[in-house]
Amino acid sequence: MALARLHALRDGIRTHRPERTAALPGTLRGGLWFVVVATDFFLLSNPLTVVTTFRESLHLATVVTLVMTVATLPWLRLPRPPVTILALLAWGTVSMLWSIDPSITGQLVLLYLWIGSLAVLVAANVDVRILVGGFATGGLAVILVSLYQVRERLPVIDYPLSYSEYLTGIGLHRNILSYTLAIAIAALLCTFPRRWLHRVCWIVALVILVIGIYLTESVTGKLGVVALAAVAVGLLAVRARDRRGPPWKTAIIVLAATVACYFAFSDFDALASSMDRDGTRLSGRIPLWQAVLHVADDRPFTGWGWGAVWHHPWEPSPPNRVADRIYADAGEYVYHGHNSLFDLLPEVGLIGVLLAVAVFAAAGTVAWRALRRDQDPGRRLAARFVLLALAAQVVYGFTEPVLESPLGWFCLVVTATVATSLRRAGRHRAPADRRPGARRRSTPAGH
Repeated sequence: MALARLHALRDGIRTHRPERTAALPGTLRGGLWFVVVATDFFLLSNPLTVVTTFRESLHLATVVTLVMTVATLPWLRLPRPPVTILALLAWGTVSMLWSIDPSITGQLVLLYLWIGSLAVLVAANVDVRILVGGFATGGLAVILVSLYQVRERLPVIDYPLSYSEYLTGIGLHRNILSYTLAIAIAALLCTFPRRWLHRVCWIVALVILVIGIYLTESVTGKLGVVALAAVAVGLLAVRARDRRGPPWKTAIIVLAATVACYFAFSDFDALASSMDRDGTRLSGRIPLWQAVLHVADDRPFTGWGWGAVWHHPWEPSPPNRVADRIYADAGEYVYHGHNSLFDLLPEVGLIGVLLAVAVFAAAGTVAWRALRRDQDPGRRLAARFVLLALAAQVVYGFTEPVLESPLGWFCLVVTATVATSLRRAGRHRAPADRRPGARRRSTPAGH
């Protein structure tokens, strides 16, 4: 009799145990995680005019995320780190063996492991709709705080709208501001709300973010917005097969109007001037890349250690001979390689570059297959989020080291984690769900 009561008590506890599901929009847990995602996005953008150093910003983001993790511990989902991300981190760790500064390499690997852990934890416990809203809100916070500081002429911040032709923002660099806003735009473009009030908010947010990039006068930023709009239109066309989805034709019209207005307000003469007129030097980037290739010939496959070469503003390396050679050949002093892959090449070599490309290829392949074959609206939203986030990384990574920037790395790990969830969901679908046109119940986006 006593044993039967114990079994009944155990079954009752199991029955009332909270289900470990992703936090959904419209719930208290989802709302709190939404605030965490937006806060992490803002802090990892390296807001130097708000927080003095990036390490301080990272600590604040960690505290916010851990407090939320503890508060929702009964529902916590154990994260599954993407294999490609782990492979890249492992190669960076191994590069300590031949690094010109092993201590700096170790510090950088720990930094990326730290940021990546936050990203995996967030992505594993929230619905993709919360990621979309959090990224967009974080981007809005960046541009609105930047404009507020300019308006109030607060200390430290540059006053570009009064004394120069472009906006530098809270990160004190217009290109950093442009790719930060671009990641938010990519998240925003992966969906279009059904309700009219939500549509108005969506359009207002998109316009504010696009105006922010316009004020930076960043060539890559301007061209990148057009590229992201083109990718979004292509994905929305694929999405037309899902009849239960939002009106994709309306979304395409909104995107087309946004791009048209963007071109109408763009100064193409200024664009050509900033591209060195004939576009053969890309504002000095091509000589820099040639110098990187020349230096990388000495160690083409291994490099000189992750983080041991460039003087990144968020984790600068001390003066070293490899960077000095690059500066001498390029004829100028720069903080980074002005390209995601050229930034990695002298540090982790061709093997590290290929591992980074594998992260993009694996996540993009999974998302594209889900978008084409899956009829579940939630998983298709997750697929569009992955593809547009990767597109933003590729477009802006052409002229800036987005992959190694704190926010870029955070976004990449979140994207790869969502793609991993998509792959697992695809493997566990019932055979009936795999038939084209089969009706099924919607599942949380990306989980």
